[in-house]
Amino acid sequence: MEQVSIQNDHFHLLLRAPRRCQIHHFFRVLAGQISQQLQEVTGTSESPEGKKSLWKYRPFSRVVKGYRAYEIVRDYIKLNEKESLGKISYQKNRLRGLSSGDWTILWT
Repeated sequence: MEQVSIQNDHFHLLLRAPRRCQIHHFFRVLAGQISQQLQEVTGTSESPEGKKSLWKYRPFSRVVKGYRAYEIVRDYIKLNEKESLGKISYQKNRLRGLSSGDWTILWT
């Protein structure tokens, strides 16, 4: 696991694996483990909001090829984490609109 960022309603993982199918297996096991832990804590198999399904969407994954693409994904995950903590305000342009001060905050 290269990088992890956990927010209130979603999380980001930057993973490295020899084959994409291994990532799909990992997500399936991870979803099951989270559901089991939630059931132990809450005593129910429903989501905290009382909906029938715990998962709103299927996991989104993408293959990152090349170092530049890797840097963009790595920076995006870090930016998302800093935005959720309130250290950087959300901007429509995201990574393209960051000032030099924001870049300093991003990696401190």
